[in-house]
Amino acid sequence: MSLFFPIVIDTLITHTDPRIPDWIKHEYNIRPITRPTAAVRRIEQRLREVSWEKHPRMKARHDIFVGRNEIVKEFENRFDDIDKALPKLVVASGLREIGRKSTIKHCLKKANIIKGSYTPVTISLSQTDSIESLISKLLDLGFSEFRQYTDLSTLTLEEKIGFCANLFCDFYELKEKIILEDNNCLTIDGEIKDWFIQVIKRANYEGPVVSIATQSRLKKHVYRNNETICFLDIPEMDGKERIGLLKRLGDHLELGLRNEDLKEFRNILTGYPSQVTMQWI
Repeated sequence: MSLFFPIVIDTLITHTDPRIPDWIKHEYNIRPITRPTAAVRRIEQRLREVSWEKHPRMKARHDIFVGRNEIVKEFENRFDDIDKALPKLVVASGLREIGRKSTIKHCLKKANIIKGSYTPVTISLSQTDSIESLISKLLDLGFSEFRQYTDLSTLTLEEKIGFCANLFCDFYELKEKIILEDNNCLTIDGEIKDWFIQVIKRANYEGPVVSIATQSRLKKHVYRNNETICFLDIPEMDGKERIGLLKRLGDHLELGLRNEDLKEFRNILTGYPSQVTMQWI
């Protein structure tokens, strides 16, 4: 178990610096992380991994994910399709508390885009939010290098789109992922707002950096020729998935649930995963 986690926070120091001992250079991948927020997240992720190494049951609880097999398979097939460009945006549609964000993370994990110990950044956007709100919330996260303060109200929409695209590029450079929890800010009448489509188009990177979790059922045929977007429709869990989640969690907690017990719950459980998981957080 490695309890040493070197991080370079000075832009003037590289991994070749003679002051760094050879045993560190040879044994560890030393990367500069000059933005404090990013460094904190790296440390938190490593602490989580160390905790899981010491307490495997904590990892086992974290890894419990049941069902959505067809969704995950379709996602993996899309990202393995070398005849298409890698999607830059993932959109998960479904009811609140139905598992949109957890399904996004599971899909990204299964496609080897993120590690199981990694947690994407989440921003909530309401109906009253706008592109200016999104830019402000991205800046507040602290992942971007200091930018001279700009009164966003003085910028044209085109300039705001470019500004937002650059902020997403900063996430890409830091290998960070972001989930935008959309409450009628980014979507309208079954379509993604054009300004956000333009932001994704202007963002100069490959692969998924941004995901949207929304209640809106989008008109996927509108984006039939847009390979930058990958859509996930998240329905309620079916009967087998509900019981499977309860059984898996019950086994983990050593509740000793029998088949007779599970059958008692069969007609009580709805298709919301939280109905099962919230009972034993």
